[in-house]
Amino acid sequence: MAVSKIKTQRFTSRAVNSSITRTSGASKEISAPGVDGYRFVCWVGVSTVGWFGNLYIADYSTSPSTVYVNNVGTLNGQAGSFKAIALYQPN
Repeated sequence: MAVSKIKTQRFTSRAVNSSITRTSGASKEISAPGVDGYRFVCWVGVSTVGWFGNLYIADYSTSPSTVYVNNVGTLNGQAGSFKAIALYQPN
């Protein structure tokens, strides 16, 4: 059986912090920050910070993309923080 060597690359990530109105259907555009020597690969995920709700990213493979609120668990209609993580690989 032939075994191929896979060259590993060092990836890096950056967090994008923002806020969104806690209302089902609300949306917010996010952009991955530039990182010298790296290129954007994808969004790893998005999560609420300090509140309950379901968020999703419209297209994980592009920047900019849009974060949507699918369901609000607490404090409907108020602003809420979220964090999205962008993944990068070396140029």
